[in-house]
Amino acid sequence: MNELPDRSRSIAGRVAIVTGAASGMGRATARLFASEGARVAVTDLDAATCAAVASECGSGAKAYALDVADKDAITRVVAQIAEDFGGVDILVNNAGISSFCALDNDGYEEIWHRALAVMLTAHQRMVRAALPYLRASDAPRIVNVASTEGLGATPGDTPYVAA
Repeated sequence: MNELPDRSRSIAGRVAIVTGAASGMGRATARLFASEGARVAVTDLDAATCAAVASECGSGAKAYALDVADKDAITRVVAQIAEDFGGVDILVNNAGISSFCALDNDGYEEIWHRALAVMLTAHQRMVRAALPYLRASDAPRIVNVASTEGLGATPGDTPYVAA
């Protein structure tokens, strides 16, 4: 039987990108990582909210406005984070949206595409953008946050459940 590698589980001094970090689980993750000594890139749609969360995290955190549905923004912001922090060790794909809309609503298609872009396509784009930096790390980690909502779907929230 193969033994588990002897690696530290500490994230102290590591650089972590957290998407969807302006509220909820993302905010809690950013704050927890900072309390454990990680340097945190707080990312979300709104720059001011990101700045407030980064302030809560302390001097080792920095805020970045990022729409994870925007491929070019992902490439640009991940590169900027790596430059600002000197690399990337941890990526937490946490961003998510919920937009209640009936299937026969005129705006359903737009909501569907946005949900998939944020909660499905963005994960692989974030990983791909961070991969060169993660490969350079001696302890790379990727955390993809998902929901159990699909096990008992909420009426009117099919894009979220599908993504």
